[in-house]
Amino acid sequence: MKIKKVIFICNYAANYGGNFLASLKKLSKFLNDKNICVEYIFPLCAREKNWEIDLSDFKIHYIRMDGAHLNHFLKKYLRNGDLIHTHFLDGRGLLGIKKLLHQKM
Repeated sequence: MKIKKVIFICNYAANYGGNFLASLKKLSKFLNDKNICVEYIFPLCAREKNWEIDLSDFKIHYIRMDGAHLNHFLKKYLRNGDLIHTHFLDGRGLLGIKKLLHQKM
């Protein structure tokens, strides 16, 4: 199956982007060059951060990072051929995504 889109779910809202966001941006550019769409999900509180890393070339969603809101978002936007890449999610969040994916199959 060809990957059509990568969704980076990042429960990250530090005051600095650092190497974490710099690395994700580089990976995102590589994926775009391969015609793979990239989207980011950050917590609501990250919306006000003034990171030194510019991610404006990519679609960014800011949502509540609890299981209900994350699952609602994924049910709405996740399609066959999409890949989910997570950072800094707790066990409950990961299990919720796993459960959702098994329901979609």
